[in-house]
Amino acid sequence: MSIHFEYLNQLGMVVNKSKTELMFMKNKKVSFPTEISIENEKIIVHTTMKVLGVQFDHDMSWTSHVETLTKNSLRMISGLKVIRRSLSQDDIMKVITSQYFGRLYYAIAVWHSSLTVKLQNKIEILHYKALRIAIRDYERLFPREMLDLLERQKPKIIDKYMTGSIYINCYLSGKPTRLLATIKENEYLIRRTGQLRYFDSSKKRIGKQALCNRIDEVVKIFDTSWTNLKNKDAIRIFLKKTFFRQDCDNNL
Repeated sequence: MSIHFEYLNQLGMVVNKSKTELMFMKNKKVSFPTEISIENEKIIVHTTMKVLGVQFDHDMSWTSHVETLTKNSLRMISGLKVIRRSLSQDDIMKVITSQYFGRLYYAIAVWHSSLTVKLQNKIEILHYKALRIAIRDYERLFPREMLDLLERQKPKIIDKYMTGSIYINCYLSGKPTRLLATIKENEYLIRRTGQLRYFDSSKKRIGKQALCNRIDEVVKIFDTSWTNLKNKDAIRIFLKKTFFRQDCDNNL
């Protein structure tokens, strides 16, 4: 890190060491220091770190991110109950979709597919809490099947939709080039093995977060028509037909 800071200084970039955070990411029980010193400045080692609005855990479990989402979502739920008194069902659904779901599902393609079943259930509970407010089901009398009639897709489907969007846009545009190169390499390896690839032989949950594993779960649903898509509108329509209608058919 000292060499890195010196390199940045040569480029004319000054590093504020007091604001520098450090986290060791691991999936095994390995001892790491609680702090390090660089040029007489102490840098604390964290077990969680927030990067671009996403809370990372040192073991990539996403527990802290789900806890943060739960805390923020419940706070928003209280506000939705208040404004529901003055809004129609259509208007409150617009607010829920844009404000509540927009925050709940932020960067969902990064973290959702690798959650444990318990954490996935927590996200799904937050999903239905907002829908119950829309129909004033404060006593939780209606089954989830009835809430699904409001036509708001479940977290798993949103995850697949967003992952599919990233994949198609990257493949057709060739940008970002580094991600495209990784995708092509992963595709070649997937065709050879046909199985999930893990970062180590322990086959722990962290392996599910490998890019090839996340994308493979989505791409195997596609037919060949996606290669003919020309613009963002066509991509969006294709993804909705692929995932949203499929989900509706399963519910029926």
